[in-house]
Amino acid sequence: MISALCCFQGISIFCNRWKDVLLLRVVERTGKGIRTAPRDALISAYTTMEKSGKAFGIHRGMDTAGTVFCERIK
Repeated sequence: MISALCCFQGISIFCNRWKDVLLLRVVERTGKGIRTAPRDALISAYTTMEKSGKAFGIHRGMDTAGTVFCERIK
């Protein structure tokens, strides 16, 4: 979420009207919705029922770590 907000703030400087900001938010949220479901389906398809919690936890941890390290690089 933090990385999405930082990216959005960077792009939003080009917006002159509130409608432009709204359009960017809709596009960003739609893209997230399109990415999330297939990714979760792949994780659950390639893990056993006993290890699915661990797989989702590892994914979430890596996602958070990527956000933290990306913010440090900027």
